[in-house]
Amino acid sequence: MLTQGIIEFSVADLAEDVRAGLTKEGQKELPSKYFYDDVGSALFEVISLLTEYGLTRADDRLLSENADAMVARLPLPVVVA
Repeated sequence: MLTQGIIEFSVADLAEDVRAGLTKEGQKELPSKYFYDDVGSALFEVISLLTEYGLTRADDRLLSENADAMVARLPLPVVVA
């Protein structure tokens, strides 16, 4: 049986990647390496580009069209963690 070990990341690596991804200009991102192994990451990247995988584009469209209304309904002050 072929198995692949779980890749471990240090808390410092994770913190650095999260900080870099969320302070990035424009589109924010988090590395998929924290969600999938190398094979899973590659598959996800390819699948999300397929025409049949409209989920990512639908999410982006819904958020873009409704962000102002969603934010307006939040009680102030807002803390995002």
